[in-house]
Parts: sequence; C-alpha cells; structure tokens
Amino acid sequence: MKKIFSGFSDNIGDVAYVLRQFRHAKYGGRYIILRIFAAVFESLFPIIFMIMPGLIINELSGERRVSVLTVYVSILCFSPLLNHLKDMTIGSYTDRISGRLKRLFEIRLHEYVSDMEYSSYESPEIAVQLSRILNYAPNAPIDMVNYLLGMLRAVIGVVSVISVIAILSPFVVILLVLIVIINAVANKKIGVIVHDRNRAHDDKNRFLWSEFNNLSNPQNSKELRLFGLKDYFIGRYSAIVTELDDCLHENNVYIKRLRSITVITGVLQQLFLYAFSVVRVIGGDLTIGSMTIFMSAGNQLAGSLNAITSSYLAIADYCLNIKEIKAFMKMPNMKNNSGAQKPELRPDSVIEFAGVSFRYPGSDVYAIRDLNLKIPLGQKLCIVGKNGSGKSTFIKLLTMLYFPTEGEILLNGININEYDYREYCRLFAPVFQDFALYNITLGENIVMAESYDEERLRSAARQSGLSEMAEHNKNGYDTVIYKWFDEEGIEPSGGEGQRIAMARALYRGGSVYILDEPTAALDPNAEYEMYTQFNNMITDKCAVLITHRLSAVQLADMVAVFDDGH
Repeated sequence: MKKIFSGFSDNIGDVAYVLRQFRHAKYGGRYIILRIFAAVFESLFPIIFMIMPGLIINELSGERRVSVLTVYVSILCFSPLLNHLKDMTIGSYTDRISGRLKRLFEIRLHEYVSDMEYSSYESPEIAVQLSRILNYAPNAPIDMVNYLLGMLRAVIGVVSVISVIAILSPFVVILLVLIVIINAVANKKIGVIVHDRNRAHDDKNRFLWSEFNNLSNPQNSKELRLFGLKDYFIGRYSAIVTELDDCLHENNVYIKRLRSITVITGVLQQLFLYAFSVVRVIGGDLTIGSMTIFMSAGNQLAGSLNAITSSYLAIADYCLNIKEIKAFMKMPNMKNNSGAQKPELRPDSVIEFAGVSFRYPGSDVYAIRDLNLKIPLGQKLCIVGKNGSGKSTFIKLLTMLYFPTEGEILLNGININEYDYREYCRLFAPVFQDFALYNITLGENIVMAESYDEERLRSAARQSGLSEMAEHNKNGYDTVIYKWFDEEGIEPSGGEGQRIAMARALYRGGSVYILDEPTAALDPNAEYEMYTQFNNMITDKCAVLITHRLSAVQLADMVAVFDDGH
C-alpha cells in the first residue's frame, strides 16, 4: 500500500495544477458543478439495482403485497429512463461545454508554444516532448475531472453497500479489501510499464514520421522517381514499423500476464461469495432475496473498491504526464522574458554587437566568436562569407531568435533584452532564405491577416513582381496557396515563393530590412530587378543583406566578411 500511494502529496499538487485551468475558463466552474451533480445522481442507480431485485424476491416469497411490488418494480423499471433524461439534459449540455473547454485549453497551449524561445524548437528532445504534450495536454483538465468523478462515484458506492455486508459478515469486507490491494499492486505495475514504454514508443515514432515524410512530401516526389528511391525509403520505413510493432506486442504480452492476476482474484472472489451465501441460505440464516442483495452488494463493494484504487492509480499515472506539462511550461518563454522599454529609433540610432559570442545548446563550438560590429540606422550592411561562417546566426541574434552566450547587443546603447520583445520585432522586415508559405490565400500570405489595405497589398505585390502571377489566376489574391484544401490552389515555384516572401516584408514595412539570400531562386534579370526595386524602397532605411551576389554588394554602404564566426 505504501508503494501504491507513494507521492500522494505530489499528486494532489499536480491535480490542483490541472484544475486551476478551469479558474479563468468561461463555463469552467459551471462545468465542474454540473459534472459533480451528475456523478452523485449516477451513483444512486447501482444501489437501486442492487437492492430492488432482492426486495421483490423477498416480497414474492412473503406477503406478496401488490402495492409494495408495484413501487419496487416501478423504481426498478423507470430508473434507466431517469438516467437517460439526465444524459439528454445535463449530459448533452456538459458535453458541449467540454468540447469548448478542450478547444480553449488547446489554444492556450499553442499560445504558449508560439511564445517559446526559437532555440527550443531546434532540440530533438523538446520536439518529441512537444509532440507528446500536444496529444494529451489540451484534454488533461477534462480527463482529470473524469478520473476524480470516477473516484467520487466509487466512494459513494462503497459507503452505500459496506454497511449491508458488514452486518452479515465483517470478514467478507476484509477479504474483499485484500483482493483489491492485490489488484491495485498489479495495476500500479501495469501503469508504470505502460507509461515508460509509451515514452519509448514516442521516441521511435518520431523517426517513423520522418520516414513517412520522406515518402509522402510532394517536394520529394521528383527525386523519388528519378533517383529510384522508393525501395530505399520504403525499406527504412518498414524497418521502423517492424520495430514499433515488436515493441507494442512485447508490451501487450507483458500487460496480459500481469492482468491474469486480477482475473484469478476475480474468480476467487466469486467462489467465496457464492459459497458463503449458499451456506447461509441452507442454514436458514439468509433468505433467497437477501442472498441476491448480498451477492450484488459484495460484487459492488469489490467493484467500488477496485474503482477507487484504479481511479487513484489512473490519476497517479496521469500525474506523470502533468509533471511533464509543468516542466514544459517552465521552458524559456519570450513573453515572460521580455523587457518593458519601447525601442525608439532616431536618425543617429545604432545597433551594436559588443564582444558577442554564441554557441548552440549542447555544442562546444562557437558559431560566432567575439564579434564587434556597429550598424548605423539608415545604412545598408552587406554580409558575405562561405557557408557555416556565422552569417545566418548573426541574423538570428540580431532579431532575438537567439541570445548571446557572451557579450551583448545594444540599440542606442541599451541591451536589446531590456526592450519589449514584440515592439523590438516590429523594427524588422525580414526575408529569410527558408521562408514559409502557408495554406491560405495569396493575399493573406502577404499581409498575414484576414483584413488588409488592398492598395497597399497591390503596391507590395507590384514592387516584388507578383502582380502578373495574381492576375493570371481567376481568383486573384484570393487564390489559395497549395492544393491541400482547394483543388484550384497553386503550387508556387521557388522564385514565386521568394517573391511572396519579399512582398510580405514590403507590406509589413519596418525600420530594418533583413534579406537572407533572398534571390537565390531568381534568374539574373529578375534578381537585378528585385534588388533595384528593393534599393528604391529602402533608400532611407537600414538594411542587412546576406548574399553571394556582387550585384547586391554594390548596394551596400558597408561590407562585413564573415569567416569562421569572426
């Protein structure tokens, strides 16, 4: 029992943590109150079905009063109707609220994930953890309420029948409690094994998803065919699937072996109750109707005791997930770590890297080492250097996607960590080489909002060379990107995608334009046109360009050559 209820106080804290999610949720308090009322109401029906058949048998064996039999039979027959009416009214209402609450908890989680530090996304361990949490965290508060209500119903069941059995034989109660303890130990063992093996399964499943993506990603379809990669990737996929299937089979076999203990104890329980009851009836100490009540009460007591321990063990097992959620929600968060100052840009404003060094988490190698560089607002900096020299890392540090391992980045002499993160981000209009396109309309991909200034959108599209692309589609800027949800959607080429990314930066605007290899997929003429257009757009703006093109270098006021993080 000590092992079963170990960590009881920790579990209470975890349960309280989850239930607090209802505090600021609309209808959260009402949902819990209605569910408690329904649980108490539902717990009455097993008592009715336990007592009424025995009372009817006793009445038929005795005085056979029609009025009494009518009451007993009516209560027994109409109870399911009352329960159904409860399900149609309170049950339907709480189900509707439950769905809304799950969506609310899911949105809260996504809001938190969206505010996590960018570096967190680059950790494989965090990626697996995030995948698990997204599966169960939105449902955790509702699941926890269900477990607690299951325990409440079981407690009411125990209180209602224990007096009946104790009057007949206290020894029966002791025996049933011992059986429950044996079952609880087995179920506890099963719960720990299932949790540990599920985590191992999730780790392997991450690789399965990667191999599935290799086969199903439309971007891979050309090379899969031309290089004949089908058998290679299917072989990799099959190997992981086989390993996962073997893992699940081994897990199921072990669990079934442990559950055989509960089957054996169930058989012994029934043998004892029937033997005890039959002996008492033959001896004249128990009527047949009372025997029916006793047998039903014995089974219900055992079931309720098992339900209490099972509910507790389920809560304890679920608390392992809650602990993971709590740890995850303590991860570095941009919203919580944001400063309070609002950045103010002046003609003489300067962004300065002062002795900045950076190495990626888990790495001993510096991607940037002792970097000192000033970027006056209003000037254009061009960064060149071979791959891996630290150019993109520099941009991520500048935009607060990463934080320096050593040194500091200053704006107007103030560490950028002191500024409000959202306000600081608004200074930049970035175009990354690994830009993202979303399964929304062309116009929404540019403005990143449902409502927008149409003239401003057309201006950004015209300057980035997208006007012709929009005009060639009958839905214009309402054309959906990709065909996942719309057969009339379009699949932009690499160059068209980069133009969308550039139009997005132009529409957003900002004090500092960031161009990270923005024209890699454009032909030389289109590239020259694009740089000329951008040069006209950012005449009085600050710009940081990463490029290998000499045509872009000529636009710069300063050139920084990066080599091995210096």
